[in-house]
Amino acid sequence: FSFFFLSFTLLFFLYSFISFFFLIIRQPPRSTLSSSSAASDVYKRQLDEQLDASLAQLADQQARQREIEELDKAIAEKDAGLQHMANNLVQAEELLSSAINQAKGQIQRWKAASGSAATPEEIVNYAHRIQFTAQLPPYFREGDGRFHACLLYTSPSPRDS
Repeated sequence: FSFFFLSFTLLFFLYSFISFFFLIIRQPPRSTLSSSSAASDVYKRQLDEQLDASLAQLADQQARQREIEELDKAIAEKDAGLQHMANNLVQAEELLSSAINQAKGQIQRWKAASGSAATPEEIVNYAHRIQFTAQLPPYFREGDGRFHACLLYTSPSPRDS
């Protein structure tokens, strides 16, 4: 019983679909259009309904196309922002890399300087070289106002007179 009912329903559905399809697609012959005003009105109504449905579908597709264009524009703007951020990150990376390299060089110089400490003889030789630069000029007289700040400093070694 159910197989018979199912096959009958399927056949009825196919018959209805095919008859509807031919009703919409098939154009009546010219003699029928001119002879029968009622049939012509029905056909015109069907064409108007098809046109209205097509126009509604077109309006829907145009709205979706506008949404797609707006989304593409927003994506392009965000892509430009991301590209700008990527460029900034690359510049920051280069800056940090150069700072790290400078710091490594400075650390190496400090290690080299601490590794070769000056001997006491080098320190004495250096003191002899600068002894005349750290003392008051020979034309200095006690009470001279131009050199009042220099009175705080004394010679690192006694002068030979």
